[in-house]
Amino acid sequence: VSHRTAEGNPGPPQNVTVKSLGPNNVSVSWSKPINPFGIIDNYKVFYRAGTDRQKRSLKSETVSGSDRTAILNKLKPYTKYLIQVAAVNVVDRGDLEGTLSDKVSVRTNESAPSAPVELRFASLSPTSGTIEWKPPDNPNGIIRNYTLIYKETNQEKPAYTLNLGPDDLSYELHNLSESVKYTVSVAAVTVSTGTYSNINVTTVPETPGSPRNLRVTRAGSSFLYVTWEDPLRSNGIIKQYNVYYWRQDEGPPSNPSKRDSRPKDAPFHNLTSLRAYTTYVINVTAVNNAKKPEGPAATETYR
Repeated sequence: VSHRTAEGNPGPPQNVTVKSLGPNNVSVSWSKPINPFGIIDNYKVFYRAGTDRQKRSLKSETVSGSDRTAILNKLKPYTKYLIQVAAVNVVDRGDLEGTLSDKVSVRTNESAPSAPVELRFASLSPTSGTIEWKPPDNPNGIIRNYTLIYKETNQEKPAYTLNLGPDDLSYELHNLSESVKYTVSVAAVTVSTGTYSNINVTTVPETPGSPRNLRVTRAGSSFLYVTWEDPLRSNGIIKQYNVYYWRQDEGPPSNPSKRDSRPKDAPFHNLTSLRAYTTYVINVTAVNNAKKPEGPAATETYR
């Protein structure tokens, strides 16, 4: 008389090996359990990122009981994964999942990184500035270097390309043209160049020169008429002119309260309600978009 015992939980699969096939997939292979305790219906391959300790992150792939390999896809680049395999018997009362194999680990291959973050530009002078950034949120590997490219925006001039070290997170750009718009791009490099982070910046202009040919003429006992011409060097777009004036016997004030502004296309001004037979000092300055927007004054003294 012969009698077959009921199927039981299979033992752990043997000789589990893993191999990275690329940045997003790995292969897993194994041999059948020493003690299958029945007919193996399928295998389950369990895996999770090695840095993730939450059970909910555990994922699995199921393959046929006749298979001894599985391909895990949609993985994260350059990430360590922990992998275990279990055999499954199917009986009338449901699946009987066997003992898990020993854990094995594998790291997926590197890939191109995401873009550097928080790219910003700080002007140092009309012809220089510092570009700064932070490493990519997803480096996807070991950063070998950073590539920095800058060129004048909307110009056919060739771009300048710089290769910087893996720890360099800033760079000073020199010999720029003042009041010019530039496009600056930075990318991290692992096994390949990643996505570029881009920023458009405009260098600051220098302050304008002094207005030329400042002239003061008397228009009455308490009126003066002031005229001038544009500076020889505007260093950008002139926004307006400022006209300062004070009595000479009072000396130049540290912060002249008597200031009148004139539009850029109106290089003249009337000074009114002045004291008769009094000498006045008149200063005219040009204003552009520089950090210190007011240039040196043109000065004239008149009584």
